[in-house]
Amino acid sequence: GSGHVETLVGTRVQIEARSNRDVQAAELHLRGDNPVRLDLADDGRSISGSFQVTTPGLATYWIDLIDTDGVRSQDSPRYEVRGVADAVPEVVLEVPAADMVVTPDANVPLQAVVTDDLSVKSITLRFTVSSAIQTREPSGVTLFERSGADASGLVTRQVVKHDWSLADLNLHDGDQVLFHIEAEDDYDLSPEPHVGKSAIRSLRVVSAEQKRIELAQRQLSLLLELERAQRQQGDAQR
Repeated sequence: GSGHVETLVGTRVQIEARSNRDVQAAELHLRGDNPVRLDLADDGRSISGSFQVTTPGLATYWIDLIDTDGVRSQDSPRYEVRGVADAVPEVVLEVPAADMVVTPDANVPLQAVVTDDLSVKSITLRFTVSSAIQTREPSGVTLFERSGADASGLVTRQVVKHDWSLADLNLHDGDQVLFHIEAEDDYDLSPEPHVGKSAIRSLRVVSAEQKRIELAQRQLSLLLELERAQRQQGDAQR
């Protein structure tokens, strides 16, 4: 190829080159770092080695050759290496769009959209239940996981929908559930996974009777607002 490299940060780039004359050594120079000795095959001309792209942005690398007379090559060709930082997945929790008041056995519809510049690997619902006296251990529910026949395909956008039943959580009046959606991408060139998270939503748990009162109050507020608007319209037409 041309020798120029554009790749994700963390990638190890393999170098294979061949000199047009016998050499006794070859050195790799990258970003002004100390030169690295490359491997030289028995034929005295085939050169190999590798380097890792550790930072985003543009840098330069080149190979100096030292021939059998000890003469170092002059004006070795310069090549560009561009490190591209992998962004974490973007997660938008569309439903619910705001905090909610729920009963202990409610079903909460969820919808999230995940986009990633590489590929979405998994999507998980994360939540914590707390009461006035304790906070439970965080829990998770897998909403999407690329595996099996789909593992080789790239998923740069994924919409997930889930009907979340709260009945199994053994909730009580006064509990609070904090939850968000998180997604992991396919980036595997660093020790830590690349995880994106949505905004956090809250579910406030009330009794069925309290929920009925809240709905009735909301309906009353809507009726009063409608009556006020009708009066204003009538006054404007006089």
